[in-house]
This record gives sequence, C-alpha cells and structure tokens, in this order.
Amino acid sequence: MTFPKIDNKLIEGLIQKAHDSPRRRASAPLHDDQHPGPQALRSAILPGSYVRPHKHRSSSELWIYLQGSIYVPTFDEQGDLIDNVLMGPGSEGSLRYFEVPQFVYHGAIAVRNPAITIHINQGPHNQKTYMDHHPLAPDEKDTANVPRYFDELRRRVMGSQYHPLEL
Repeated sequence: MTFPKIDNKLIEGLIQKAHDSPRRRASAPLHDDQHPGPQALRSAILPGSYVRPHKHRSSSELWIYLQGSIYVPTFDEQGDLIDNVLMGPGSEGSLRYFEVPQFVYHGAIAVRNPAITIHINQGPHNQKTYMDHHPLAPDEKDTANVPRYFDELRRRVMGSQYHPLEL
C-alpha cells in the first residue's frame, strides 16, 4: 500500500514542469478524482502565470504554503477585490494557511519564483462542476485581453510591490 507524500524530489519535478509549461505552472493531484475524501493538489506557480479567477461550488478550498511567495486575492461578483492574502515570506507572520470559502472567487499571483502550494478541496472531483470562472476575467486563451487584464490585476493586488514582469 502506498500513501500520498510530498518530498523535495516531487517539488523539484513540479518546478521543472512549470518551467517547461507555456502556462508557467504545473500541478499534480495526490488522489484520484473519485477519492471521496479531501482532494489535495500540489502546485508550482511561477511569476507571470495567469490563474483565471474562479470559484468552487463543491467546497471551500484550503491553501497551504510550502515555498516562494504568492498572493491569493478574492473577488466579489463585480470583480472588486474583497481580500488580498500574501502567503510566504513578507506576509504578516509568514502566513502558511488560508481558507477560501465555497462560492468565493479567487486567483493566484506568484511573487517569488516559484510558489509551491497545496490546495485541498472536498472530493470526489468532477471536472464539470469543480469550478466556475469569473465572467469578467478573460479566458487564458484570450491572448488579446489577458496581458492587459493580468497586468492591471497584478497592480491592484501587489500594490507597492508591483513591478513589470520580466519573463
């Protein structure tokens, strides 16, 4: 019998996959989709990765920080910023855990290269009902609108820490 684990080798592999990905991020589940209990997803997110704001219908989402720095902004239905949580060094008390309530739009903006997190949702995982994207946030494939939207989002979220991306 094997048990889900996270070690440095796994993290290094995720980081490499993120560097190799045009999306500048990579993730790997700890459980299969039909696991009825908590579903844990390991993620490596590099600065410049656009994570389209979304909400989860089935459960809240728990974020656990492992390395790097990452903002987890939350939004209302109109796209206005509700809260802006910085996880990792530089955050108040070096925040390591944050819970996004069910039905609350949220995103992720990596600050320090790379941000490694674990996200936990209640299973089983159903791709069709797992998440809804914010209607005002452009689809990742919308190359005409994502750069402007993402730059403005980074300005709003990062405040005085904002800097233009150098990819």
